[in-house]
Amino acid sequence: MEDPPTEPLSSGDLWKVQISCNLQRILGLTRLKILNTVHLICYHFTNSWEQFRIHGTLDLIGHADYESARKSLREKAWFDSSPRARAAFAAPHPGHPKGSEPSEGNLQVDPNQGPLDTFCVLTLDPEEIDYYHAKDAVRILFKSSTTEIGHKVWSQQELNP
Repeated sequence: MEDPPTEPLSSGDLWKVQISCNLQRILGLTRLKILNTVHLICYHFTNSWEQFRIHGTLDLIGHADYESARKSLREKAWFDSSPRARAAFAAPHPGHPKGSEPSEGNLQVDPNQGPLDTFCVLTLDPEEIDYYHAKDAVRILFKSSTTEIGHKVWSQQELNP
């Protein structure tokens, strides 16, 4: 078994997922009170027998966000995407009747244009990562804390499996 990472994420890193900001999806997240609350995401890798349980806060960054750091993160995610991925955000909303819009394969987005209004970034700010290697019976809990000057630091503790 390889040694597990001593610091799962560098200070201040967020996990980012690009999603479409269609109204039904956003209303669903808001109605279920999913945003700005702590959630658990679990990854299980069958080949390596490893499991990661990641506890953290979910947040959504959309076109109406004007705070500069959030706006910058959204723009960076947009320009880091491939042209084909960007074009997907210009597609008509799924589930609506087909009209005369171009098919998804023919959509074009100006490569210099900033994020479309339909482009959102869902972030997970991890607070705790429970790492478990089932084959070798190794379990390590990584916990984040914030220093007096606001930096996120990680500690680790070996646990009984």
